[in-house]
Amino acid sequence: MVEVIVGKKSLANYQGYIILQVRKGVKSLTLRAFGKHISKAMILSDWIKKRFPMFQTRSIEEDRSKRGYVGIRINLEASE
Repeated sequence: MVEVIVGKKSLANYQGYIILQVRKGVKSLTLRAFGKHISKAMILSDWIKKRFPMFQTRSIEEDRSKRGYVGIRINLEASE
């Protein structure tokens, strides 16, 4: 399982990292984002599902940091 925390970097950086992980054979991805970066995580999730059709959304949950920031956790899993 790979966890990606989406933040200030450009989408291309996250996309490149995800491509490398998928080529290594990762079957489970978790995207986490807080505050204004939530929309970027949703865009990244849609991109993953289009680029790698084997990945499907398993769950989308509210995520809170220790400081109380509201965020999102998106779990994606590859089907066989």
